[in-house]
Amino acid sequence: MPVKSRPWGKAVLIALSIAITLGLIWLMARQNQGFSFAQFAASLRNVHFGWVAAAALFSIAGYVIRGLRWAAFVTPYAPRANRLDLIANTFIGFAAVTSIGRPAELLRPYLLARQLQVPFPSQLGAWMLERIYDLLSILGLAGWALLTIDAAALPPESPVTEAIRAGGAIVFGVSIAALAVLLAFTFAAQAATRRLQDALTLLPERYRESAHRLVDAFGSALGVSRDPRILLRILGWTLLHWLIVGLSFWAIFESFPAASHLGLSESFRFLAILALASAIPIPFLVGGFYLVSLALLTEWLRIPLEDSSGITLVVWVLQMGLTIPIGALAALRSGLNWRKIKSMEQEAHL
Repeated sequence: MPVKSRPWGKAVLIALSIAITLGLIWLMARQNQGFSFAQFAASLRNVHFGWVAAAALFSIAGYVIRGLRWAAFVTPYAPRANRLDLIANTFIGFAAVTSIGRPAELLRPYLLARQLQVPFPSQLGAWMLERIYDLLSILGLAGWALLTIDAAALPPESPVTEAIRAGGAIVFGVSIAALAVLLAFTFAAQAATRRLQDALTLLPERYRESAHRLVDAFGSALGVSRDPRILLRILGWTLLHWLIVGLSFWAIFESFPAASHLGLSESFRFLAILALASAIPIPFLVGGFYLVSLALLTEWLRIPLEDSSGITLVVWVLQMGLTIPIGALAALRSGLNWRKIKSMEQEAHL
């Protein structure tokens, strides 16, 4: 029988994670000869609010594009889906993830299934395919970033430099190969689904039924994107989304005097490496996004810790925190309150 977890066990793990994270931040501050709160406050006072507003608009546009991309996923069975509702549910879903955490990831496909009046597994499959396209985009960007990283930031002809660039070539190659495999699976969705179903026989019996449902949902989503016109729309929206997100990061850099010298290419490199590192869960570590951002800004881009902290805070507010008020307004428009959202989030995991 499964052992029931004790109520205080989760609290202990959370406290331990926070302690480890704070310890790492303290070590980083010590390495940078302390932390000046006055300089941190000054970095926020001196931001160019015109660039911050531009970054906010780019960030909002990125989420709007996600909603429009979802319309492409559901075109065959919901060609007249209300785009405004798709965008609203996208904001609600991401607001829930920002507020609750990763367990709320499934709320968005649940809300979209309810809106479109289609089975939840169909939207779960679309969500899985969306995540794959985003992951491949991040891998491609990260590979390019490591391949073309500023030579001045690395020791010339050192083993570390060669290793970083070799790693970039591998990551970029893997992303291209994985995209080719995904496209091949797309145009042979039924055969690919059967192969995956056959592979599930290796799983223990208690996991097999759930895995079969997930594979069926994924296969259905692959079948939807087999239409070349739909596939091109999905690829186009995906490329446009990451272009807009990169422009948002560039506008944030331009808003801080300490980072305004960085160009558009450095903004995209920072985005790529930050997104890739943040996508990897690290046990006993909360706030991995903050630590990775601070490490990149201070150690790679040579920006003072205080200014790096301000940039990281603004990045979080505009890229994630901004979804909370917009998602809340969208939820009120849809007649949802916090209790209903929590209940839906739990139902999505059943």
